[in-house]
Amino acid sequence: MKSVSYVIDPDGDIELVLNEPNTQNIIPQKVLIGDEYATSDLFTIEFYSSVLQGRYMVFDNFDTPKFVDGEEYADWVFAEETPEVVRIQVSSKHLTFASKIFSTMLQGPWAEATTSFSSQRNPRRVPTSAWDAKAFAVVLDAIHGRVQKIPRRINLVLLARIATIVDYYQCYESLELLSDVWLSDESVAEEDFDSYTVNSLLRLYVAWVFEDEAIFSTEADRALRNSRGLSEFQLNDLPVGGVLDVLNDKRTELIGRLLKGLDDLRESLHTEDECPGLGLSDCSSALLGMLMREGVRWQKDYQPLTTPYCGHSVVTMMGLIEEIPRPKPFHPRYNNSGRDRSGEVNAYHRQCSCTIQGRMQALVRQVNNDSLRFHPSQIQGWGLRQKEND
Repeated sequence: MKSVSYVIDPDGDIELVLNEPNTQNIIPQKVLIGDEYATSDLFTIEFYSSVLQGRYMVFDNFDTPKFVDGEEYADWVFAEETPEVVRIQVSSKHLTFASKIFSTMLQGPWAEATTSFSSQRNPRRVPTSAWDAKAFAVVLDAIHGRVQKIPRRINLVLLARIATIVDYYQCYESLELLSDVWLSDESVAEEDFDSYTVNSLLRLYVAWVFEDEAIFSTEADRALRNSRGLSEFQLNDLPVGGVLDVLNDKRTELIGRLLKGLDDLRESLHTEDECPGLGLSDCSSALLGMLMREGVRWQKDYQPLTTPYCGHSVVTMMGLIEEIPRPKPFHPRYNNSGRDRSGEVNAYHRQCSCTIQGRMQALVRQVNNDSLRFHPSQIQGWGLRQKEND
């Protein structure tokens, strides 16, 4: 059985045995049926962890492929096969001080024996499984204060893998300073396009774990506006489902408000005698006809507009509203005195510019503002780690 050993504390009384390393799959997959962009997030080289070199080269060899440009073929290949076991020698004192989970795990009758000479010669084995070996080593190095050799720049994928370990073992404080540095890197913190992707989910989760309000707010707004429902992504092992549940509830509310606004407008157009612009009845009738025709077309061409609005996003809903045809402007009608219905003389140069978009403008603006104002404190659990550290 192939194994890799990594020593953090040569006198450590614990040997963490990582079985089946690198089997945790935190990369979501876009699976929404009928999504023409679903293939854009296929598993590619961008979803491998950073090459770290130095003391982490032992993990680079089986964790991150290298591009080999040979005479017969060119491909990404691994220097070594993934081992079945990774053994990491650590100190129980550091683990229990940094992590409530480790503290609970290491409590018991045998805990006192960890200080004995025999236990130092034969460290107690504590099994775990599935974690990314490189990310696990980085977290454990940080817990033991061995931060000098930890890279200050890593990619989003490795940071997300580190975040899953930090979140599971609840050792946030040990990674606080490093995470601030990692999150300040533009490659992690920013995207140059306004779309909802696998990287958006990774960034959302990382910001949640390390409580980066700026990044989280940006990604929450992106999700609120662009997500088309919980069925859009298969999350696999990325533990961000609880956050997405809250965001999806808000997304559903925002879409519902837009649809209710259209329903209210249809009712107003049906009952009003004249439009609010120039008081024209023809204008209201034309808008009502257009709105009803578009409603029929939407039901025919798109997925059902019923809660939870699977397949629809706030942005696509606003797009449907924006695409509703605009009527040709109506001129005021005149009586025998040459006055329009408002009593104004020579008003023919005036045109009514009523549109569905204009009548919905205030509501659309409110929905946009509500999306931007969403704060992470609206999700249960945000800020608790900061309170614990105070």
